Amino acid sequence: MIPSSWYLANQYFTGDFAKFNNWNESIYLSLCDELTREEIQALNLARERLGSANALFTSCLKSHHDEIVTLLETFKGYGTIPTDKRNTYVIYATIILCQYARGLYAHVLEDIQSSSEFKEYRQPSAGNASLALNALDFLMFVPDEINYWPFSDAN
Repeated sequence: MIPSSWYLANQYFTGDFAKFNNWNESIYLSLCDELTREEIQALNLARERLGSANALFTSCLKSHHDEIVTLLETFKGYGTIPTDKRNTYVIYATIILCQYARGLYAHVLEDIQSSSEFKEYRQPSAGNASLALNALDFLMFVPDEINYWPFSDAN
């Protein structure tokens, strides 16, 4: 699951920040529920064949990038993926990308205590530098925090 600290980093956010917070959590959980036991077992075989869940995620991104982006843009909740467009690998990669979005959100914006402060961070000097440094920190360290296999071992 997504580390709870990524939610706590945004505890003061309101408005659009809070909307994203809620949307991300809802979409992540709904996507996890989309996969059947059989689909998770098939993903597990692919994970074992590739050597790790991270390798499976990378493979999915390379093979299905546009489909993953489309799913992220159009997914409305559990049961809304048309049967003819259903792709287990796309769903899996989208689940992991929700974690990345949450991590980016928490790490890049963690120093901003409310949405009213965000305008100050868009300034070409300190604001952009602060956001850029937090983004770099995210790119360097957050992949270790990503749970590339968010399914229980019982599946």
